[in-house]
Amino acid sequence: MMGGAKAHYDGIVAFSQTDFTDDLKTIQGFREMLVTIREKIAALKRQGRSRDEAVAAKPTAAFDAEFGNFVIDPGFITKLVYEGL
Repeated sequence: MMGGAKAHYDGIVAFSQTDFTDDLKTIQGFREMLVTIREKIAALKRQGRSRDEAVAAKPTAAFDAEFGNFVIDPGFITKLVYEGL
């Protein structure tokens, strides 16, 4: 039990001494990208654009260089967001 408590303590100490500023900036940038894309796709949908027209409008284009080759491609994320609205 004592070794477990020491390991927890060491983990807390290491966590408290780590600067997560860069990680938080990356996460915040990713969130801002998602919010912006959602707003663009919502505007397209309000205009009566179909899902395929929304994909063709490339609402993710401003972020494709940085995030476009992430887990899913820009066309697929556009479809997901469009269907989720």
